[in-house]
Amino acid sequence: MLANAAGGGDVATTSGRTFEAAQQSDRGGLYPSHVKLGQLQRAAVAVLSAVGASINPARADLVAAVGETTGESALRRMLERMKATSSGRDILAERPRITDIVMRHAQTLPSGTFGRAYGDFMAQRGFHADDRPPVRFVDDEELAYVAMRSRETHDLWHVLFHCKTTVLGELALKAVEFVQTGMPMPALSVLGASWRLKPEERSLLLGTYIPWALHAGSRSADLMCLYYERHFEESLEEVRRRWRIQPAPLNDPSATNDPKLSGQSM
Repeated sequence: MLANAAGGGDVATTSGRTFEAAQQSDRGGLYPSHVKLGQLQRAAVAVLSAVGASINPARADLVAAVGETTGESALRRMLERMKATSSGRDILAERPRITDIVMRHAQTLPSGTFGRAYGDFMAQRGFHADDRPPVRFVDDEELAYVAMRSRETHDLWHVLFHCKTTVLGELALKAVEFVQTGMPMPALSVLGASWRLKPEERSLLLGTYIPWALHAGSRSADLMCLYYERHFEESLEEVRRRWRIQPAPLNDPSATNDPKLSGQSM
């Protein structure tokens, strides 16, 4: 198992470059990638990044920048919820990272397991866990880890909720993310990118996927408090049942192609 319940000292920690190890720096910031912004700078980054992300949703760095500059209150609420659960406290104490090493290990697990489903999802789309942009604009080291954790678990949420990487699938998952995390960025993504949909897809988004997301996001376990790596060897269907996950409807007209979009949390 990637990280056992006693200490989580296996692949998730040793391969996963714990957040502290990844964040060592002598550059004077809170962590190596940290960029300190003034209030006006933060507002400018938020606005310009939001405009850029609405034009090109595949720009993961812009999507991340909007999330980081607008989501501090939501990050603090997520942190407090994590501190209130034993698994969340373990995550905060051990700070596992979901990296390419973890992804490659998942690809070796038996068919039907949660980990193997994640590994296959990544391999089939040519995704790499290490490609997630670093956190830069969060002025608190612990909150920065929470932001990074949310970002790195995004593809696990794709697997759990069976959301495709089509535009429609990404928007549906972002609606779930908004319900779960309260981050403004997912809601802005849905509002800003829905215009890119064809009329049939927009109708599906508003009439089917948004109602599903509101229901699925509110009934599932708190996604930020789940130590996913400890459950990679378990049945995908079993973890869905335990975490009250309701998979997405299967009527995405573009799902057969499932293009390689760079869906980003935050």
